[in-house]
Amino acid sequence: MSIPSISKIVVPFDFEDQFNSSLVIAKEIALKTGCKITIIHAFTIQVSPQFVSKLLCPVFKYKKTVAQKRQIILNQLHREQMMPLIDEVIVKLGSWNNVIIQSCNQTKFDLIIAPNFSKNVFERMFSNINVLDIIEKLKFQLFHSIKNLRVIV
Repeated sequence: MSIPSISKIVVPFDFEDQFNSSLVIAKEIALKTGCKITIIHAFTIQVSPQFVSKLLCPVFKYKKTVAQKRQIILNQLHREQMMPLIDEVIVKLGSWNNVIIQSCNQTKFDLIIAPNFSKNVFERMFSNINVLDIIEKLKFQLFHSIKNLRVIV
């Protein structure tokens, strides 16, 4: 059996230990294979008494937050000397699953390295990133357009 080549990895990233572990794994794979890494960061609007007013604010208000979060990630990647391995840093407003799925629908990735938040399937269903949900929603792509896509948790 031949080992499929890996040219593009997507890594959901936040600043927690689980996400940092995923980034370390992606870095090691990229150094050994020469592939490029796309970093995805998702954030949501917190529900608060001002939720309705936040909903009514124009989207451009969040452009500043997106730019700030992107710059923080780029600074960390630069400090860790990972910039030559990075293809793109995507920061979007929305749920982790939806942002990951949307990115996979737009770009052909060979590997998703998702953090492992818990030990059992039930706990994973309610974590920030639901790998089972991502696999289910990308199932058509998994078997048709990107046959080599793998998910590491």
